[in-house]
Amino acid sequence: MATDQAKAEERHAAALAEALAAADALRADLAATTARAEAAEVSLATAREEASNTRASLDAATSEAAKLRDAAASAEARATKSEVAAASAAEREAQMRRVISEQVAKQVASLGKIAGHLAHAAPVPAM
Repeated sequence: MATDQAKAEERHAAALAEALAAADALRADLAATTARAEAAEVSLATAREEASNTRASLDAATSEAAKLRDAAASAEARATKSEVAAASAAEREAQMRRVISEQVAKQVASLGKIAGHLAHAAPVPAM
């Protein structure tokens, strides 16, 4: 009986040693998993910070793009206004040239008539 008791105690001790070894393995696995989880948390925090920075950069780029679009629209409006003003100035210049040409033609005609009258007028006696 003592031997049966000793064998039972040996089996119990072996089972206990096996359970302790399994517990140690589980503790080691838990420590490794905890370390991986902590690393993942750090990685996640870094990713969140990068996403926030990217979002801020995107917002700044969007704002800058809007400013550039507004500036381009303003420049286009000024260019259109300048084109209209230039066309209007060219039309006024053409009108003035026509008026001046007509006046010059009238002056030339008047001078021609005067010259004709002078040519037919009595000669001036020589002195």
